[in-house]
Amino acid sequence: MVKNNITALAIILVMALGFAVYLNSLNGEFVFDDNVLVKENIYIKNHSRIKNLFTENIASGAGRKTSFYRPLQMITYMIDFSLWRLNVKGYHLTNILLHIAASLCLYWFITILFKERLLSLFTSVLFVTHPIHTEAVTYISGRSDMLCAIFLLLCVIFYIKSLGIDKARYHFFTLAAYILAILSRESSVILPAVLLLYHYAFKKKLDYNRFLPILGIAAFYIFLRFTFLNAIMPQVSGGDPLFERLPGFFVALTNYARLLILPIGLHMEYGKRTFSFVNPQVLSGIAIFVTLLVFAFRKKPAGGIAFFSISWFLVMLLPVSNIFPINAYMAEHWLYLPSIGFFLLLAKGLTYLFESGARKKLAILSLAALTVFYSFLTIRQNNYWSDAISFYERTLECAPDSLKAQNNLGNAYRQKGEYQKAIRCYEGVLKKDPNHGEAYYNLGLTYSALGRKDKAAELYRKAIGITPDHADSYNNLGRIYIEMGKVQDAIRLFEEAIEADPNYVGAYTNLGNIYLKIDTERSIALYKRSIEIDPYFTGAYNNLGSIYRDTGRDREAIGLFKKVITIDPTDAMAHFNLSVLYFRQKRYGLAVKHCDRIIELGETVDPKYLALLKPYRDRRG
Repeated sequence: MVKNNITALAIILVMALGFAVYLNSLNGEFVFDDNVLVKENIYIKNHSRIKNLFTENIASGAGRKTSFYRPLQMITYMIDFSLWRLNVKGYHLTNILLHIAASLCLYWFITILFKERLLSLFTSVLFVTHPIHTEAVTYISGRSDMLCAIFLLLCVIFYIKSLGIDKARYHFFTLAAYILAILSRESSVILPAVLLLYHYAFKKKLDYNRFLPILGIAAFYIFLRFTFLNAIMPQVSGGDPLFERLPGFFVALTNYARLLILPIGLHMEYGKRTFSFVNPQVLSGIAIFVTLLVFAFRKKPAGGIAFFSISWFLVMLLPVSNIFPINAYMAEHWLYLPSIGFFLLLAKGLTYLFESGARKKLAILSLAALTVFYSFLTIRQNNYWSDAISFYERTLECAPDSLKAQNNLGNAYRQKGEYQKAIRCYEGVLKKDPNHGEAYYNLGLTYSALGRKDKAAELYRKAIGITPDHADSYNNLGRIYIEMGKVQDAIRLFEEAIEADPNYVGAYTNLGNIYLKIDTERSIALYKRSIEIDPYFTGAYNNLGSIYRDTGRDREAIGLFKKVITIDPTDAMAHFNLSVLYFRQKRYGLAVKHCDRIIELGETVDPKYLALLKPYRDRRG
């Protein structure tokens, strides 16, 4: 009965705390890689593209290149999009639910390992509230960490159960969970090492019938990674020699220890840096590493939690230790799984106090104080993610050398119409890196918005010179050429944009606009191709609907404009076209309805058309 009560308390408490500390994250915007993985990603918007999620990198749907292969993460975005479209709150809600699920899996995991539900409760409470996880939870693109944690913890749970009764069923569950873990995040390949740690720490005899299939999955994934997957996903990470990369791990270890103990000054963008072995932070990290190893092995004879906690922490850091080149020397979200070792050790100290009788109140007060402290910091940290400008400004305060943050801050300013601030950001990036093609492109967008088309064209050409496969630059330069009357040059640029990114819907639509006057059938084919690629691209529906409207294909036109307002109910042009078509069909009530909707949206309607509708509006009233 007591055990069941603790489990019920754990479920309620973890869920309540998870929602309480991350509720304000619902106010956050899409930032950093969220734009590429979600907002601009055409694959998640079209269920027929699910195969692409398994055969291409996670950024391919936005025309970008990366070495990350995480199809399950992308499938969750596809599900989110089908539920919420681009309402960012829905994506944040999914992340909160996944974090709570990971915390509950952690409770089950600790219970299976140590048969101490109070220890499991304390560990999961500390885990769910600690602010080190904001980068995994509040950052929509950090979702892979939580998915990986859920399935890896389930792997170990099912593996342990497969060694007991009902072996076959739990063995199947283990293999299934492991495949899902690998499809969530590459670092899941570490599972065989985790299972060996379990056998060593708990003196359990290795069952090769259970272990070898797991090792086989890991080996097969590694083989695919260096053959088929390597071929379809260019390796964008640099390749400094191991001797130069390794000191960064010890610097990271120093910072990780500090951030776990005192989680203040959290931020994105630690960057890709190298350090000397005589760097004080490197020496500190080496000292921490040696101390942890010595302490762990000294405590092992007691069969205690200390050995397992420390070993878990270090083993889980291996995939992000820069043994193989990765995109930074450290990142806070990389602590999502390793931090379990820290919380387990801390929770053991609290349960020791709790079970010592006289110190029970001290244990409860300590846990409560830590929970309140962590919760306060997590809620405060979430506020930094509330809007793009404050997020990037905060990132630059902590990481002033981050060109990515400075460039993205410029984008945030530009999108709010603060063009001079945006220009200063982009020029700051180019001052530090004169070959930053994306900064030239963004600067071109800004000058284009200011009406300085010649300057914008010059900047787009510079961007193309630096990054010849940058489809956006070709497309936007082509649009400027159309305004200049250079139609043939524009056609060539749109075709080059499509060559650089065959899924670039904007270029197909722009080509369709050009051919509208000279080859209607080709224009129709191009608009249909845009819709095929991105079924939620309203521009192509509107343009195709306009062709059908002008050629007497009213029924097809109405269907297309209805599709537009299903996707975007605020599209005034679609409402106007529907109103005109319904008026033409003498369906005056519907014509008035859509015209009124345009006015509700704050848009103006031609007074002559309003006069035509007036008798029918009066009759309707």
